[in-house]
Amino acid sequence: MLVPTPRSLMLIRHGHAENNDKSREDRAKDSHYSTYNCKLTPEGRRQAAILGKWLASKEGYYFDRYFSSPYVRPLETFEIAFPGIKPTIDARLMELRRGMEDILTDKQMRNRLHLKEWKRREAEGPYHFKPLNGESWDDVEIRLRSFYQTLQLECHDKDVVVTGHGKTTAIWEGPIFGNLSPEETIEKYKTDPPKNASVTIYECKNGILVPTLVNFAPWE
Repeated sequence: MLVPTPRSLMLIRHGHAENNDKSREDRAKDSHYSTYNCKLTPEGRRQAAILGKWLASKEGYYFDRYFSSPYVRPLETFEIAFPGIKPTIDARLMELRRGMEDILTDKQMRNRLHLKEWKRREAEGPYHFKPLNGESWDDVEIRLRSFYQTLQLECHDKDVVVTGHGKTTAIWEGPIFGNLSPEETIEKYKTDPPKNASVTIYECKNGILVPTLVNFAPWE
């Protein structure tokens, strides 16, 4: 018996955004910094517009359901690429929340963390460590797997668009659909990260979603 599966799944990463131009040092200095509210830059809006034109030019690209992270930058990307369409916003699609790592440099963290906590950070590694007030990559994987169960229930044999973030795209491509280990997922993210305003497409083949287009940025 085949497991319920979308007919196709298009993953879109948001266009270039304000947070992409900010280093850890910049964020630590900005008392008003919020990763949720970061908007697209003019370059990001240009990328999203080109993405929209590319999508409009592709015959056969018709979608039944649209989903987006609630963050500002993927919503702006979606609005530009899919004018006149309102996506279903799902909090499970939000970006990895790094807590104190979003507002402190490593040096500042070392000064604030108990030595045992710092050593635990090093021992657990980037995929499993959960910073104060933040999430681990494991946490994001759990909520994305939950979201995918929703797609299986609501979107069987339908064509779906999901607009999200760099790390969420990496987790879709890594442990969820690519069967990569945590270490392989982190390494792939470092060496070949999802591009801004990029598209990755999975199509159902014999009940399994397989990639047919990966990390393609129409604006390049």
